[in-house]
Amino acid sequence: MFEKIVRYVLNCRSMKEPIFKKLDLRNENFELTQYWDKQQQIDLIVNHLDDRISRASEIKWMNDARINLKNIFSDLEEKEYPVPKNFHRKNYLAIFMVGKTKNTNHRIPVICVSDLF
Repeated sequence: MFEKIVRYVLNCRSMKEPIFKKLDLRNENFELTQYWDKQQQIDLIVNHLDDRISRASEIKWMNDARINLKNIFSDLEEKEYPVPKNFHRKNYLAIFMVGKTKNTNHRIPVICVSDLF
């Protein structure tokens, strides 16, 4: 369900500026997809056709600022998916929650509800 919200925001011209900035997307030349196999799922993949970056995102709904972002991000980094030829991968977390996360590790790019609108 929440994956659908992010897809909607990325496709809705008037709403996407904050999330574009967070995902470092410079224009609308991208493809949205996801990846599922028997053992893993990647909720959202944004393949930008200009910068050749495949942005993998784990999308979670959490209402607790004490979540362990490092563990969720590590799990995402371990997941494999077929990255398009001549692309490199970059990982993001999309955490949907009331308020802000306490992201003490600035290596982990986090997208919150407030970044969508």
